[in-house]
Amino acid sequence: MRALLWFVPIALLVLLGLTVYFAPTIVVLTRRRPNPMPVVVVNAFLGWTLLGWVGALAMAFHTPAVPTSPTPTAPTPTGPGPTGVPAGGSARGIGPGLSPGGS
Repeated sequence: MRALLWFVPIALLVLLGLTVYFAPTIVVLTRRRPNPMPVVVVNAFLGWTLLGWVGALAMAFHTPAVPTSPTPTAPTPTGPGPTGVPAGGSARGIGPGLSPGGS
C-alpha cells in the first residue's frame, strides 16, 4: 500500500514532464497545420536540448504565409468596338467637322 502512495505523485510528475516535453507537438497538432511532421521530428529527436525544444515550439507557432493570387484585371479590348472603330483608336477621316466620306 505504501508503494502505491509513491506511485501516484511520480506518475503525475512523469505525465506533466511528457506534456511539457511534447508541448510543441501538441500545439502543432491542435492548430491543425498542413504539415506537422517537421515539428514532430525536431521535437522528438532534439527536444531534450533547450535549443531544439524552443525551435520546435517556434515552428509550431509560426503561421505559414498564405500565397496571394494577383488581383484579376479586366481584359483590354482588342477587337472593333460597338461603333466599328478599333478599341483605343479613332477612325481615319472622321473628326470634328469632317464627314465619313473624306473631303
